[in-house]
Amino acid sequence: MVYKTLIAVLVVSGLTACSAFTSPTTQRGRDASLPQLNVEGISYDQRLVKYANQFVTNDTQEHAIVRGYPYAEFASGIFATDPLRVMRVDDQWVKNIPISLNVNQSLNAYRMSIKPIKIPTGKHQLLVSGAGWENKALYTQLPTVDYESGKSYVFKPSFAKGEVSTITVYEYEADARFEMADKESIILKSAVSNPVEIGNYDNQKVAAVFEK
Repeated sequence: MVYKTLIAVLVVSGLTACSAFTSPTTQRGRDASLPQLNVEGISYDQRLVKYANQFVTNDTQEHAIVRGYPYAEFASGIFATDPLRVMRVDDQWVKNIPISLNVNQSLNAYRMSIKPIKIPTGKHQLLVSGAGWENKALYTQLPTVDYESGKSYVFKPSFAKGEVSTITVYEYEADARFEMADKESIILKSAVSNPVEIGNYDNQKVAAVFEK
């Protein structure tokens, strides 16, 4: 009986570990199972440029830029905060930069989160991910926003003890005196959306699309 119990525990543990690496319901699984950019033969800086430009066809196309707010400093490990970034624009999934040997999952996610993505001018509804804990991937569907050409937008979380945590989209200006990872680099202007609850989009819906 002891041996059967031990085997069952090992099997369950193995399935759980496998799920952590393959299911988009976890942070690590999300970054491995969602669409990936073809980045063969280019540097990491070039990968970031390709990541940022994937929704525009050329340099002259009118666009806005959008990014996640750097609400926490970079950290790694199971209890690290999960940086906010765009997962889907309308019905088109963002292609992420693949994890590499010299840039691990945590650092890769953080760098993508602070890199502004160009999106075509007009009304769009974004699905974003981030602000989860203990390796759980949270997905938040933002309200439809009319993104204007040449403007910059950031989705910023609000955490309050004992209250619902939310995300709001703001227009912002970048302060070039600071690094993109610094909160001081973002000068918030007016809100362009109502706040929505973090994690309002069932991560099982994402799993249904991408789980192998």
